[in-house]
Amino acid sequence: MNEIKKEFQIFENYKNEYGKDLIYLDSAATSLTPKSVLSKMNEYYSNYRSNVNRASSKIAEKATNEFEKSREKLAKYLNSREEEIIWTSGATASSNLLIDLISLHDDEFPFLDEGDEILTTIMEHHSSLLPLQKLAKNKKMELVFLELDSDFNLDISNLENLVSEKTKIVSITLASNVLGTINNIKEIVREIKKKNDKVFVICDMTAGFGHFPINMNEMEKYIDAAYFSFHKAFGPTGVGVLWLKREISRQMNPTILGGGIVSHVEREKTDFRSDAKVFEAGTPNIAGIIGAGEAVDFLNEISLESLSHSQKLVEYFLNKISEINSQNKNILEIKPFAALPENNSGTVSMQVFVNGKEIHPHDVAEVLAGDNVAVRAGHHCAEPLVNYLGTKNGFARVSFHIYNSKEDVDVLTNSLLKIGKVFNR
Repeated sequence: MNEIKKEFQIFENYKNEYGKDLIYLDSAATSLTPKSVLSKMNEYYSNYRSNVNRASSKIAEKATNEFEKSREKLAKYLNSREEEIIWTSGATASSNLLIDLISLHDDEFPFLDEGDEILTTIMEHHSSLLPLQKLAKNKKMELVFLELDSDFNLDISNLENLVSEKTKIVSITLASNVLGTINNIKEIVREIKKKNDKVFVICDMTAGFGHFPINMNEMEKYIDAAYFSFHKAFGPTGVGVLWLKREISRQMNPTILGGGIVSHVEREKTDFRSDAKVFEAGTPNIAGIIGAGEAVDFLNEISLESLSHSQKLVEYFLNKISEINSQNKNILEIKPFAALPENNSGTVSMQVFVNGKEIHPHDVAEVLAGDNVAVRAGHHCAEPLVNYLGTKNGFARVSFHIYNSKEDVDVLTNSLLKIGKVFNR
């Protein structure tokens, strides 16, 4: 892992005021960016900065070629068609674009009636849930939630009670950004379609993309739309993807209008393009998308080992928590909330107690920050899930990726032990 770590400039550049190395355990919020991605983006700005698709100059041709190469690379990585990939500014923009397309196209979605239901899960990130709430309100539909079993997996056995002929849209996250749970989308959709085979299925892939390969040629048998962000998969911020099945996107007109999406414009009418670029109005994030293509190259190098590596660290950390709890009885207790390692994308959330009193997650994160250990504290944009799990304050969340090591977990563990000393008064 030391060789992988060398690919990330931030580890060389950032130490805290006490000279301690950065222990970055916040990849569920955003991953770090490898040198190759930074270099590629700088190459664009330094050598061929130009707009794309709008000129025949050599510099514009170079920019356009590099820009379009990213779509080609991503399509190949996902085993998808290029025309099904729509660039956006992130998963949130993708989710909102998708729901707006559904909401505003009554001719293409005539099956959405008052009293119909949207089935989603208690795990959903706010960027998925809030647009669904808007759609439910606008169409006077009901939201129905699939909850969890005792191992923090979705309780698939309860689908029988939740799915009916009223279920019209299903939205499921590929992985939980709080618990690390990797959901078996194929199995879940198969069970749903036993009762209703006409549902429109959406998958939020943000917490899974970058941790393990995704085969859209296989997934498209089960889902109709998906989305994710690149900043959680070694790419730059401000780049996302909406994947939309070709036969669906061709039925839709754009909701955001502007340059680059037309085939012909007159004073009173406009003819739109017939490909996915019809949803990409305006000047795109050129440098970011070129950087995303380089991130795909990096993913191709590490994808097969990334998940197993993170799962081993989850297991190692959970064992360390058990050791802390057994050796510090009645003083320091850590309560983990995480899927089992073999079904975990690399995330462990936790509550910390000293003398039976819960320490606020922000206080936990502050103590860890003193040792230059970066974790995330709060509700993690998944407040319904956090409330469902029984805490109002949220969690301190640890999330691993390919650049982490057992040594990082050891530093984390020693830092957690300090909490017992700091608050044992």
